[in-house]
Amino acid sequence: MNKFFIFSSCFIFLFVRLSAQNSSWAIDYSYFFDNTEFAGSSLTIPQTMSGMHVTPKLNVNFEPNHSLITGIDVLMLAGASKRFQEFMPVAYYQLKTKNQKLLVGSFPRTESISNYSDFLFQDSINYFRPNLHGIYWNIGNNKKFINLWLDWTGKQTETDKETFFSGISGYHEFTSGLFIDLQSYLFHFAKTKTSLPDEHVCDNLQAIFSAGYTTNKLAIDNQFQISVGIFAGYERERNVPDALYTPLGIVLQLDFERKFWGINSKLYTGEPRMRMYSKFSNNLYWGNPWLQSDFYLENKLYIKIINNKYVQGKIAYQLHVSENKVFHEQVFTLNASIDKLLFSSK
Repeated sequence: MNKFFIFSSCFIFLFVRLSAQNSSWAIDYSYFFDNTEFAGSSLTIPQTMSGMHVTPKLNVNFEPNHSLITGIDVLMLAGASKRFQEFMPVAYYQLKTKNQKLLVGSFPRTESISNYSDFLFQDSINYFRPNLHGIYWNIGNNKKFINLWLDWTGKQTETDKETFFSGISGYHEFTSGLFIDLQSYLFHFAKTKTSLPDEHVCDNLQAIFSAGYTTNKLAIDNQFQISVGIFAGYERERNVPDALYTPLGIVLQLDFERKFWGINSKLYTGEPRMRMYSKFSNNLYWGNPWLQSDFYLENKLYIKIINNKYVQGKIAYQLHVSENKVFHEQVFTLNASIDKLLFSSK
């Protein structure tokens, strides 16, 4: 609580000092409720995740294209005995032009690699690790882009391992509506500072290369997209015999969205992935744990109960088919720009 008070005081002081300069402020709010009915699965666990993020931020513009954003992301979990679960700093430099975006520091995942599939980053990553710590550089626009990024996730100490992501993704949409898409990363899972004899460096490289078709002409206020891709992996525990795996599979995806509802379906078929999950679990693997099987189908139906420039609320019902069983999941998310709500024109 004292940390929250100290930071709030500093934030208010900075806001007052800079309010007359070329600066702006914002307060973002997000809520998540995710109920997974996965009892009977050997690949993942049933759980209910519920909480909220409050993120006050101050944006100081140096020039039209340069800015410094500082703030804090406060996580509160529903029902937890500890009222404020975690304080995650937000502090980064931003260069933003028509065809370029550079972020350096601690910045939101939603402002950087939100294009990545939940096959590569499971949904709970957005709930509990909303920020990247490193560098993100994107060149292009929403029709054609390439980006490079680095996310430092673990500092090496006597008890903690050094870990980081480095990734590249790209997208190119042709005038015909055909497109190609690449999403990839390497996760480096190293040792502690004074490593034990049975500790070894691990590498987890994942890449999805897809081609497909997209259009918004099937109906009014719609977006349709279909794609097929190759999902390749490289999983290794160094200096351990028979601890090298190169899973390969096929990914099919179908998206259809109207103004207030949508459908998202994804299918994976191929070799089982995350072969060392029983040993390293989520420490090494941040992707969807259902991919430990050779067949996985995910169907999501969602409704946008609120959809305007101030508030976005979504209810989703998901079916997961794996292990010759059907599993259910219910999700509710809400995002709001509190500053826009407070000072919106009537």
